[in-house]
Order: sequence, then structure tokens, then C-alpha cells
Amino acid sequence: MQAPVTDKDKVKKDTFDIGCFGAIRPLKNQLIQAMAAIEFVRGWDRQLNFHINSSRVETGGEPVLKNLRALFNEYPGAVLVENDWMELDVFLSFLRSNIDMGLQVSLSETWNHVTANCVQAGIPVVGSKEISWLDKESMSEPTNVDSIVSAMEYALDRKNQVLRNQKLLVKASSKAQLAWLEFAKKV
Repeated sequence: MQAPVTDKDKVKKDTFDIGCFGAIRPLKNQLIQAMAAIEFVRGWDRQLNFHINSSRVETGGEPVLKNLRALFNEYPGAVLVENDWMELDVFLSFLRSNIDMGLQVSLSETWNHVTANCVQAGIPVVGSKEISWLDKESMSEPTNVDSIVSAMEYALDRKNQVLRNQKLLVKASSKAQLAWLEFAKKV
């Protein structure tokens, strides 16, 4: 695992890039996360670039994408950046080079590879309790904009948060690997 990216100069940048990657689906909760990101950056004198994967719209996600586009049309200091799906190595490099924070505050999850990718890339992340391996301080209530904003502020201020999540990811991965080995022995 890469060392965390803790030396980014977030103060001097004129943009703040937030990634809310993954398939566009209703339970991924992208619209509320976008509203939280807009609120988070408000008053900073910086543009928000809110990144999504618009090339993968699934199971009723069309209205979500339509609403995201409409929301960002109303905020001149906020831009919806529609990225194509990327291969893993390209995605990790993109995260390290371009994204300041990841959001994965979804309503339903099983594991959340995007969060794991953000953690591996060494960027702060905010998720929901649905991502069981994530540090509790990195979690927020998925239906509460203020809760998401507070968790974003906390994640940005605590550089050790990235390290904690990296350790928890390694622990969860090891646990999952052992579970698979035990399962394979039984079959």
C-alpha cells in the first residue's frame, strides 16, 4: 500500500476536487453528497469540482444523473465533472493526482471498492456505516447534509485519519482473505 498523500497543498489551490465515484444508482446517494460538497466548499473562494462516473448508470440511476446535472447548473462555483470508468491502475493514479477527498456516503453497501481505492490512494474519505471496515470517525449519516459536511471537515483536518483507514483496510482485507480460505477448505 502506498504512503498516504498528506503533503498536498490544499490551501493554495483554487479548486477543491471531491470524488464520488462508482455507478450512478439511487442507493448510492450521490445527490445528497453533492449538496454536502457544495455546502462544504461554500465561502472558501475556491471552485468545487465534483467528480462522478457518468458512463455507468444502473438500476434507475438516470433521474439521479439528471438531478446532479440540474443541481450543478444552479451553482456557478461548482462544476460536475463527468468521468468515464477507469481501469484500476489508472483510477488509483487519478485519485492520487487529482482528488482531494472521496465521498461514499451511500444508503446500502456490501464492501465498497471505491472507498478502498480512495484509502489505498491515500486521500481522506467519508462514508456511511454501511462500509463496516471504515473508521467510525470517517462515517456520517447518509440523509443529513450537515452530518456529511461535519465528517468532511473532520477528515480534512485529521491527517492521521488516512493512516487509520489504511490500517483498517489491511485488517479487513486480511480477514476477508482468511474467510475465503476457510470457505475453500470446506468446499
